[in-house]
Amino acid sequence: MEPGTEGASAHGPEEHERPRGQLVPEGEWLRAVLEQAPLPIVVLDPDGTVRLWNRAAGRLFGWSAAEALGQPLPIVPPEQQSEFARLRARVLAGETLLGAKVVRRRKDGSPLALRLSAAPLRDASGAASGVVAVLEDASELEQLEQQLRHAQKMEAVGRLAGGVAHDFNNLLTAILGYCELAGTARLPAEREAGRPLGEIRRAAERAARLTGQLLAFSRRQYLEPRRIALHEVVAHARPMIEPLLGERVELRLELAPEPGAVYADPGQLEQALINLCVNARDAMPQGGTLTIRTREVVLDRPQAAALGLLPGVHEVLEVSDTGVGMDAATLARAFEPFFTTKEVGKGTGLGLSMVYGFVRQSGGAVAVCSAPGQGACFTIYLPRASEGPEAAPEPAPASRGAPLAAETLAAPGAALVVEDDAPVRELMRAVLAAQGWQVLAAADGVQALERARAHTGAPLRLLVTDVVLPRLDGPELARQVAGLHPGVKALFVSGYAGEPLAPLTGEQAPPPGGGALLLRKPFTPAALLAKVEEALQSRPAPGEGRPAGTAPPA
Repeated sequence: MEPGTEGASAHGPEEHERPRGQLVPEGEWLRAVLEQAPLPIVVLDPDGTVRLWNRAAGRLFGWSAAEALGQPLPIVPPEQQSEFARLRARVLAGETLLGAKVVRRRKDGSPLALRLSAAPLRDASGAASGVVAVLEDASELEQLEQQLRHAQKMEAVGRLAGGVAHDFNNLLTAILGYCELAGTARLPAEREAGRPLGEIRRAAERAARLTGQLLAFSRRQYLEPRRIALHEVVAHARPMIEPLLGERVELRLELAPEPGAVYADPGQLEQALINLCVNARDAMPQGGTLTIRTREVVLDRPQAAALGLLPGVHEVLEVSDTGVGMDAATLARAFEPFFTTKEVGKGTGLGLSMVYGFVRQSGGAVAVCSAPGQGACFTIYLPRASEGPEAAPEPAPASRGAPLAAETLAAPGAALVVEDDAPVRELMRAVLAAQGWQVLAAADGVQALERARAHTGAPLRLLVTDVVLPRLDGPELARQVAGLHPGVKALFVSGYAGEPLAPLTGEQAPPPGGGALLLRKPFTPAALLAKVEEALQSRPAPGEGRPAGTAPPA
């Protein structure tokens, strides 16, 4: 199309027919350019009356040029007239605005977030005779900025929660460990302290469960993922869910006939489902219907980006209720830790945050849709697992209540214990020394390496080390100690799993003894001894080189 052969003035469409090659007058050509511009362009006179209104403005706001021209700018609602007047005065005074955030309205009354750029329109003498404004729809950008701010806030709170839980786990390890040691005393006077010690232990275990929820939110909990179909999780959880709902709530299942598999920790996924069901039950105090659905969806690029996922096939686990619903303010804070709308004492506010953290740690996303009086629907998206054999099941963890027995460990030698938290380090030293081990203790990786180099006594058979250490981390320490003392077995201790264990899942040489066992904090002396025995009995195996129970490298 020849420039200017089709266009319209600011006062409405107008056809221009000329012989081919005839020049278009400059003013007419300029009007055509303004009309065809992809962004809304508006020209106002000094008192705010519309003098130019292009087609893009009509498309975005809904008023035609005939409706807008010669009238006060219609997109400004009454409550924003004073702001509009101040901005107009600034431009008429010679100021140029670039990307100012404003909210205006469409013809149907709906609000619209805009980016405003404006400059004075000057006459031949140079005086400001009006305002020319370019407007850009910023609603999608505003939404993305809100999502980014929310993600940053959740990440910051997650780091705080993870740090608090990690430090608290050290305290709990010492409390639980010394309670167990005191409980095995043989003196009558000490046995009489059994009841108070039991209460201390139970309180510490409750605190340990709380730190577990914090670590779940911060995406630093220990996971044991494997391939599993969602309908298996629902079937296994159903006997636990139904008693929790009570007689007033009807449970409905709408499960996909051919469910795909996901790669996730079955126990944690089951706990997430139970948390969502309990949350739904509490939202229906007078009763209602709770529906659990599984289905498969294919997310395109925009859908996946909105959820922070990659495009492709995802399995969906959905929990919806017919309860009271949530308003926008509550909805925005639904996954924040310690945020709850329940009465004091009726909940910690960690249930939904645990779901959020677990799902994100598993490579998925969770979304919620709700409105007051219309119930709520929580949707978990998990990437579909590729076809292949399931991960080998992990051996059952040692019971926390297992008795301490001298015969648990055979032929002790020397053990190197590395832990930067002094009470935990002393507890591990005392427990191993009581079993006949010659214990070398160190507060950081460098000090531990020095002691390993200088050791000339009994064979160094065991390294018990925290994963995260000052100066030299646990995985690298294990590799260097293995070079100094071939055959040494490693047991890693951690208050959380995740990035700190990444060195064990890469292409580097495997840690001593092949597989690397992990003991989670808080732990008891019995659990420590059981894990030590497991480490001593481990054998190198092809492909081993990561903590048992952690996901294989992607």
